[in-house]
Amino acid sequence: MQFFLDDSEAIPIQLFSASNAPRGQFSPRNTHAPVVRGNRSVPGYPYIRFTNDDDYDGSYPFDAFQDLRSAYTSSSLHSIQEQMRSIQAQRAQIHLRRSVLAQQQRAFDEREKELLEMQRQLERQRDEQAQRASEQARRAYLSRVKNENKSSGFQPPFQFFDHILSNQLREQDNEERKQAHTMALEDLLDSYFSERADKQKQKQKDESEDEQEDEQEDEELPLNELAKEAEEGDVQLPEAAVRGPHLEPGVLDSVLRVVHDRLAEISAQEEAEKEAKQEAEAEAEQEAEEAADQTSDDVTSVNIVNEPSEGQGRATKIRRNSPQSGVEVEEPTDYERLANLLRGRVQGLSPDAVFIPPSPELSSHDEDTTEPELQMDVDGQAEHTDSEFADMMSDCKSQLQDIKEGASVKTKKKNKKHRNRRRQRSRAHGHAKDAKVGSKQPRDAIEDVILGSSGLSAEARKSLERVQEIGRQVDNVRREYSQQLRDTQLSFVADNNGNLRLAYNSDNSVFHAYHETLEQLMLRLDAVPSHGSRVVRARRKAVVKKVQAILDSLDELAAMQEQQAGSE
Repeated sequence: MQFFLDDSEAIPIQLFSASNAPRGQFSPRNTHAPVVRGNRSVPGYPYIRFTNDDDYDGSYPFDAFQDLRSAYTSSSLHSIQEQMRSIQAQRAQIHLRRSVLAQQQRAFDEREKELLEMQRQLERQRDEQAQRASEQARRAYLSRVKNENKSSGFQPPFQFFDHILSNQLREQDNEERKQAHTMALEDLLDSYFSERADKQKQKQKDESEDEQEDEQEDEELPLNELAKEAEEGDVQLPEAAVRGPHLEPGVLDSVLRVVHDRLAEISAQEEAEKEAKQEAEAEAEQEAEEAADQTSDDVTSVNIVNEPSEGQGRATKIRRNSPQSGVEVEEPTDYERLANLLRGRVQGLSPDAVFIPPSPELSSHDEDTTEPELQMDVDGQAEHTDSEFADMMSDCKSQLQDIKEGASVKTKKKNKKHRNRRRQRSRAHGHAKDAKVGSKQPRDAIEDVILGSSGLSAEARKSLERVQEIGRQVDNVRREYSQQLRDTQLSFVADNNGNLRLAYNSDNSVFHAYHETLEQLMLRLDAVPSHGSRVVRARRKAVVKKVQAILDSLDELAAMQEQQAGSE
């Protein structure tokens, strides 16, 4: 039996038994010298060997994996690898941010549950206090009526005192809830888009620049070394590295979308309440007419005053449709302008807000002071006046009248409400389907969502841009001429009948120029086609109302000065 240590050497090893062990010196059978062969490994890769002698001629001309190495180090693979490295870093950052947001969301949910529980506890305490107060008021009223012995006149329904008080508190809760949502929206916009936020951003930027200069003066060390030294306590990291990057456009986009969606929900709720109130008034009027004319034929009454005109209320509603394919916004989004638009809508939610047309006598600073403000007491609670209790008495009378009139038509109302509920359920089901289908559509741009230009045709989009441009021109003209007309005394001339007329002279040139400019803008607005778009019609109508309000204020100014001149 023979064994070989290596195929290249071919040196046999012979094994013998103990009885046949050779005596003396061992001599192999093959006395020829082994063949010396060259290195059979590939240059640069010693672990790769050829199997056949024909593959090797003694001088291999090139590296076998040179092409593969060059392909691995090519620019195309290198760029793709860089992109993958960047994507992995972004995914890691997003994963951490999502974890942080999830932790914050859990904290917010817990805090919201705590606040809700506190609110319900306070509501229960308030209901108990209101019930005791209504019981005391009922006893006091009965004792006073018994002592006075008055049987004539209107007797308030003392058995409904607790019901009236609870309704009053519920209405107050609704108003305070609306004010709280409005203040929350204003605070959210101010925290991201106010001058204070801009100053804070500029301050942070200046501080980061100063710290970067200090770092360069000391030693320009990489960030990981600074982090190691910061852990040891020798060097402090700059605040810019700790705070992270500034607000990204995605964050601002999300804030604007949240505010816009909340405004859409509030407008939808107000529209639903308005429609329900109008339906209730129409039903009450119809029932009153049917009760008065029982023997006459049924007459269909149309309430022209309370019925909304076509497009009213719905014209300002923004429909979120999918954008047209192929339409891309190349210009950067102006988040400040969008925030100002939303801030104006939020400020218009106040129940006491009254539209005051910009007067030519006021400057831009004075116009801000004309907005009404809510005055609160020191304790934070508004005092109840006698007018509120008078309203409570009127509500009480109306409730009694409704109870008397509703007893006869209770069955008819029940059937009608049942039909309305069926319609609402089917309509809500249809809306849910539309929302489910719309979730698969691409997301609209925030500028198109806020401005209402999403889903419009190219012609309607151009018309909307023209209307918005005219609206900006109206604002610029108002600011320009309001300063010029401040403390301006107009001159008048008398006609043959002795009536004063506004003169066309140099004293009134600014007034007439202002008036003619607004009329020209009105003509330009009338020339803008809507192309069947409700959004374009609503924006054009809003700008027309603004221009008309300015013209009315100019006429009031002229009439007031004309009256002063006539009295002198």
